[in-house]
Amino acid sequence: MGSYPKDWNSIFKMPDATDHIVPSLQQIRDAFPILRRKVKGRPLVYLDNAATTQKPQTVIDALTAYYSGYNANIHRGIHTLGQALAASRQSGYASLSY
Repeated sequence: MGSYPKDWNSIFKMPDATDHIVPSLQQIRDAFPILRRKVKGRPLVYLDNAATTQKPQTVIDALTAYYSGYNANIHRGIHTLGQALAASRQSGYASLSY
């Protein structure tokens, strides 16, 4: 098995509360892999609809890490994977508190 991050912070970087930098349209587009596609020769413009929403690469990476390294029920006994996921989630919560 590969090496997995100890917490979600190493996968999904939340902006610091002091960050006031507004990303450019190109930076936003670059964060979404699907927006690299072209439809009828033109760049795809699509983020949300009633059925689904497109995901930035950081979310795709977090989901991949979860399913390949943690996939467990949180707070359901003493299973090693569940405990690792609970600890990771708590670390993520702590990073979001102001």
